[in-house]
Order: sequence, then C-alpha cells, then structure tokens
Amino acid sequence: MINSNPKSFQELLNPIIQRLGWKELYLQSQIENDWKELLGENISKVVKIKKLHNRTLVLKISSSTWRTEMTLRKEWLMNIINTKYGIDTVTEVIIRG
Repeated sequence: MINSNPKSFQELLNPIIQRLGWKELYLQSQIENDWKELLGENISKVVKIKKLHNRTLVLKISSSTWRTEMTLRKEWLMNIINTKYGIDTVTEVIIRG
C-alpha cells in the first residue's frame, strides 16, 4: 500500500533529534551551514559560532573592532536567526574574543 501522505525527511528526523536531546546541536549545525548567507561574506569571515546552548549563541570574534560592531548588532543577528529558524531560537548573544 502506497502512502498518499508521504512525510519529508525533516519531519521524520525531528522526533529523533528531540528524543536524543540533539535539538540545539542540530540547530547550531544548521546556523553554521547558513552562516555566510545569514551574515554576508565579510562578516561571516570574522564572526564565528562557538556554541549554542539554552538559546544563547556564543560568538568568537578576534577583532576588537568587529566585537564592538557585533555588540551593536546583537538584536539584528537574533532577528535574522529567529526569522529563519523560528521564534526564540536565540534569545541572547554573547561575544567573546
């Protein structure tokens, strides 16, 4: 019998990810894969994701100029990520050198 309502791979994968407690790790991976698209080529070269934990995104930025710039752009960054991946994916951004 052929299922007339086939599920996407993502629909099948989501319950497994939830059950194994990998949701944030999976989200971090998705964000990292889309990082250049989300931030643009120039910013994505200097702003790196360190981790995503408890909806807090920790960034590593070696340049003090870019740390200042991204401190001013925290809301912008959260809006971009939350628009793409769902509301409250990221509720806080921490910037480290």
